[in-house]
Amino acid sequence: MNGYTSSTASITLDSGHESVHCQAQVARQASFVDFAKCARQPRLPQRFAGFGDCLCRPVDRLTWWMSHRLLDTVYYHDPYSSNSDEIELMQRAKGIAEGDLEAVAISSVF
Repeated sequence: MNGYTSSTASITLDSGHESVHCQAQVARQASFVDFAKCARQPRLPQRFAGFGDCLCRPVDRLTWWMSHRLLDTVYYHDPYSSNSDEIELMQRAKGIAEGDLEAVAISSVF
């Protein structure tokens, strides 16, 4: 879940959801995540954010590749060179739902 280091913040207002620009992480800084706290969060949506990223990744790859082929846009294979993290995350889906610390940690850094 890359939202922790994003240059936007998704917030909920009385008028609905909104994305707001914010200061992005500066190079060489670190992000610290308390995985135990993440594992104790309500089932939706906090614990499933990384799992959702994993599920949409194949669609992202296909649409990017199609744009490359049909519209001659740039395409890089590197972001998709390994899917071992995705496989492990899929195998631990039940653990994410149950708040298993290891499973939630894997989904949080996906």
